[in-house]
Amino acid sequence: RAAIPWTIARQQYNLLTSHDTKRILTSLGGDQARNRLAAGLMMTYLGVPSVYYGDETGMGAAREDTARDCMLWERAAWNEDLLSFYRRLIELRQTSPALIDGGFQVLLCEQDCLAYLRDSDDEQLIVVGNRGPDERPAGPLPVAHGAIPDGTEFQEVMSGRRLSVVSGCLPLAALPTGVEIWRTLRR
Repeated sequence: RAAIPWTIARQQYNLLTSHDTKRILTSLGGDQARNRLAAGLMMTYLGVPSVYYGDETGMGAAREDTARDCMLWERAAWNEDLLSFYRRLIELRQTSPALIDGGFQVLLCEQDCLAYLRDSDDEQLIVVGNRGPDERPAGPLPVAHGAIPDGTEFQEVMSGRRLSVVSGCLPLAALPTGVEIWRTLRR
């Protein structure tokens, strides 16, 4: 990433599916947790996220050759939970100062787990993703090198759970396959 100028990194086009690839849900064998992980990382990472039509409704898991099919407009065929998840991610992407114009710092990268900080003068987001079958990371996530002081309170965007930084760490519970997005506003 260091070889890519910051202005370019902020403009890179990020996608999970296109008309030239299998749909993401098909590529993941229908795994909804890993699909949410991919969407959560794409929407919170540097650059410009691109959602290919139908990915937000779970289109394409049944067959491999659905990338050029017409959009399924029958709501009965849609995964409403996935659509709600995408809507919340899009709202976050549009309203979060840290995602709109914030910095980026990797906090953890090991085995199947990735955690990174997106921060601005007004807000911090910590994104934690686990792609593996085992729950990770259990225990404290060091955040002090991200200049986050003790007592800073975070709220998980999807669940509403709250945690505070203690001894330079965010005390996370074990995360199954999936993504958590922790958000706070600086006081």
